[in-house]
Amino acid sequence: MPSMVTAWMLAGANNLKLSHVGRSKRSRTVQAIGGVVLLIPVLLSLAGLATGGVQGAGAYVYAALGLLCGVGFVLKFRLALWATCVIGAGVSIGSILDQGMLMAALWLAGIAYFYFGLYGLLWFEKRKLAS
Repeated sequence: MPSMVTAWMLAGANNLKLSHVGRSKRSRTVQAIGGVVLLIPVLLSLAGLATGGVQGAGAYVYAALGLLCGVGFVLKFRLALWATCVIGAGVSIGSILDQGMLMAALWLAGIAYFYFGLYGLLWFEKRKLAS
């Protein structure tokens, strides 16, 4: 729970003192960093699936959800930002409930997903509808 509060403070309160131009510039930077952070694990998972090094339904589920979150984050889709935030919170909670060997990795990944999803929901400019 403290990590979720910290993520909320970093995503929310940290940008309040910036002007609109400063917030837009920071949002572009966070968008680029978030896109890399969210998509590199998906690319590695897809490479493992393609070479046969990773097997099972879990890898396909992760690849599908990871692509939804990563591509949606880069393209600023609100539904994908919500999904990223909810999936991140779920993974963090799941890592605490099931404390296996990957607890720290899943907890950190969940916090990263939660942070980027929350940041996008709070500070990304809404996409304009095509007319």
